[in-house]
Amino acid sequence: MDNLTHALLGASLIGLRVVPPQHRRGVWLAVMLGSQAPDFDLLPSLFSAQAQVAWHRGYSHSLLGMAVIAGLVTLTVGILEPRLPRSQILMWVMVAVMLHCGVDTLTSYGTKVFYPLQAGTVALDILYGLDLVILGILSIGAVLDYRGQRYALTVALCCVIIYVVGRGALHKVMVTAVAKQYSVSKFSVLPDLNPLGAWTVIIDTGEAYQVGQINPVGSKLIVKANYSKNLAQPLVQSIRNDPTIDSYLAVARYPIAEISSKGSKWVIRLTDLRLWPHLSFNAVASLNGDLKLEKVKIGP
Repeated sequence: MDNLTHALLGASLIGLRVVPPQHRRGVWLAVMLGSQAPDFDLLPSLFSAQAQVAWHRGYSHSLLGMAVIAGLVTLTVGILEPRLPRSQILMWVMVAVMLHCGVDTLTSYGTKVFYPLQAGTVALDILYGLDLVILGILSIGAVLDYRGQRYALTVALCCVIIYVVGRGALHKVMVTAVAKQYSVSKFSVLPDLNPLGAWTVIIDTGEAYQVGQINPVGSKLIVKANYSKNLAQPLVQSIRNDPTIDSYLAVARYPIAEISSKGSKWVIRLTDLRLWPHLSFNAVASLNGDLKLEKVKIGP
């Protein structure tokens, strides 16, 4: 999820109003730092394209990483706010960190919860990376809380929980509907940026993917496009040893390769169809006339 949503979720914990006034500053620091700390793994991406895909939602979002982060944040808050007992700081930090990582697990990108014991990603496909309904509910709660409505954030948090449970039930219904229509072993029903619109369906047919949309009302599936994987192409195979390409393919659930030429040069664009139709997170490799890899970037 986006960091503003994480911050508002952290603030909603303060809205529970179970903290003595003299401890509110310390608890505020604990939940705010705890709600943001797992995403500090984005900092290495400022210096390396590989780190952008290899590190994000890896160690810092695992059970082991959560424990380490909670310890470091507790030490930091303990120095800044010594009046608050360390045990209380740790409790609030752990709740905030677990809430952050738990919500991220509900998205299509997911998190590596059991890393490094298990390299796979847990992604429940219930929420998009930015959910406008959740952001709106929490924002309204924060504004009302600021204006003196004592339990506004608590009510907002309860509404978010009900909304997420409803999304989970809806997702299960649509998965069942797709499974009845297609006899395939691998497919996904994914949320879209529009939380009230159709969901994306990706069906793995072997050498290609069928991509379409399913309407929550009636669960009618409409196939929109077909994409060849092209991953076995010699040019694609020639770049797979690059660390950035390897890291991208390791986290991509439905990767495809698009190959094009510009004069004597070649461009290979790797795309994870989980983001369809918002195909903006790609690994783009440029090869020279001798088919030697010149540059790899992450982006459109």
